[in-house]
Amino acid sequence: EESIGIIVELFDKNPEIRERLVGIDLAGNEGATKPSELRDSFMPLLERCIKITIHAGETESVDSIWEAVYHLSADRIGHGLKLLDKPELLGRFIDKNIGVEMCLCSNYQIVGFNQSDRKYPLKQYLERGLKVTVNTDDQGISKTNLTGDFIKAAQLCPDLTLWDCIVLIRNSLSVAFCDSVTKNRLMHEFEDEILRIVTQEFA
Repeated sequence: EESIGIIVELFDKNPEIRERLVGIDLAGNEGATKPSELRDSFMPLLERCIKITIHAGETESVDSIWEAVYHLSADRIGHGLKLLDKPELLGRFIDKNIGVEMCLCSNYQIVGFNQSDRKYPLKQYLERGLKVTVNTDDQGISKTNLTGDFIKAAQLCPDLTLWDCIVLIRNSLSVAFCDSVTKNRLMHEFEDEILRIVTQEFA
């Protein structure tokens, strides 16, 4: 709550901060506080239409994802591993273009997909049309970078294709917290580069 107060004060008083602040990320111990308990604290951010990412559904149930979307109006969800437990919520993600930031190295270390019989849901999310992306989570703790997380994606999802990776990158542009002009420019640059590579490869 104190941090939100500082952010709001800077946002209101400093035009440069207002231009540079693209969003707020809530991360930490999911079990410590439910998203629904943070609604009042988050109201100043919601009133200012600041974009929000909430880490949910990594160690807690799908209910934490539901609360993050319905109580905190999350634009993106970090992890979201339990979405398949509530198909109607997954449909809501598709309808509202809510991004799912999948942090493979972090999930590998914390949840231990390598040691369980659960299938990592990245490929299934892609097949259902979710705007899923590959992310690093906390690079210092996980000791990774984006390349490392894509490698981990290939290890945890052996059926992941090159086309899937292209879609993952395009998704990251689609759900980026930037203005529409910048987003469209980046999307065009990305698509032009992909076309150039494909043309060069198959010419």
